[in-house]
Amino acid sequence: MKLSNFFIKRKIHAMMTERSDKRSRFRSFQDVRNIGVVFHVKDREEVAPCLKMLEELHKTVYACAYIPAGKKDETDPAWLQVREEEDTDSKKIPTNEICERFNALPCDILIDLTRADNYVMHYLVLQYTGAFKVGSRSAARNICDLTVVMSEGDGIRQLFEHILFYLRTIRSK
Repeated sequence: MKLSNFFIKRKIHAMMTERSDKRSRFRSFQDVRNIGVVFHVKDREEVAPCLKMLEELHKTVYACAYIPAGKKDETDPAWLQVREEEDTDSKKIPTNEICERFNALPCDILIDLTRADNYVMHYLVLQYTGAFKVGSRSAARNICDLTVVMSEGDGIRQLFEHILFYLRTIRSK
């Protein structure tokens, strides 16, 4: 385990303990206008059709891509980019500036398509207060309001399809 992961995992655990009284803000998928999607930049080829599908469903999509240290990857300029080298401190905890930019996204639903070891994005998702959060469940985290348990071989596309199915099925009062 990298020492830097120790600090951010500990911070995430503390935040999860503190948020025990958080109330979910679910809205039916039909009423949702703005959807945020967080993902690792290496998964952008799998995520791009998911973003397009949401746009075709007449949703405003806010994409947020995590870019690890040393990666000089060009992404869509409309996406919020979270660069490990620039947007985290020495303990890999996101800076206040990137947290503020992330929290400024006006999302009704926040979809987490990151993998279990992406602690920077998990931190951002956990501290985001303005949306109903949906993502996968793993042994390392349970940070979302609605979690989908996936098989080991399933990919981003399958996760997204399951999430979309459940969001369309669940009705709010």
